[in-house]
Amino acid sequence: MKLKLLLALMLVLAVALTGPISGCTPKLNGALPSFAIGDKWVSLWHSQGNDYTVTSVITGEETVNGIACWVMEKTFDPEYLGSLVSTTNKYDKTDFDVVSVDYHTDAPGDFTKITYKIGGTSFYPLAVGKESQEIAQVSTVSGNATLYTTENSTISTKSVVDKIEKITVKAGTFECFKISKYDDTGKLVQVTWRSDKVKLFQVKMTDLTDPDADYQLVSYSLK
Repeated sequence: MKLKLLLALMLVLAVALTGPISGCTPKLNGALPSFAIGDKWVSLWHSQGNDYTVTSVITGEETVNGIACWVMEKTFDPEYLGSLVSTTNKYDKTDFDVVSVDYHTDAPGDFTKITYKIGGTSFYPLAVGKESQEIAQVSTVSGNATLYTTENSTISTKSVVDKIEKITVKAGTFECFKISKYDDTGKLVQVTWRSDKVKLFQVKMTDLTDPDADYQLVSYSLK
C-alpha cells in the first residue's frame, strides 16, 4: 500500500479544512463555518509529477467516541500512487479538527485507519499575525488478512496567519488568508490560502516537503 507515502499524503490532506483562519477586515470572516451535507469542493493536485483531481464532499454526520463529527469523503482520480481510491475523514464539529481518517484502496483486504487526539491553542477565531500551536497524538492501524500493525506518534506544528492576499486559481479570484505551517524544528512545511467564500476550504496549497506539489481549487458547490 506504500504506507509511508500514503501517510505523508494525509499530513497534507487531513488538514484540508483545519488550520488558522480569521477575519481582520469586513471582507473576511474567520469564524468556524457552518457546513452542510452536500457541500463540495473539487481541486487539482499536482504531486510527484502527476495530476490528480481531488473531490471533497460533506456526506453526513456521525458521533465518534462521543465527539459529534462531520463526515467528508475524498476521492482521487486517478488513484493516488496507483492504489488509493478514496478516504473517509471525520472532523470534530466544534473546531473541525480531524478525528479519524480511513483509507480505501483497490487492494482487497488492505486497510489503514488513522485516529487523532489534538490539543494545543485554539484555531478560531484568528487575526493576521496570530500564531496557533497544535499537538496531535496519532495512532495508525494498518494491515490485511495476514498482517496487522499499530504505530503511534506525536506531531507538533505551529501555524501563523501571515497576511491577507488576493489570489486567482481555476475556481476564480479570492481574498484569502495566507497561512504558513511549521514543524517542531521551526521548518516551513506548508503554505495555504483560505477564503470564507468557500467555507475556509483551501483555495491554494503548497507542500514544501514536495517541491513539485501544487493544490488549487477548481470548482465548488455549497449549500
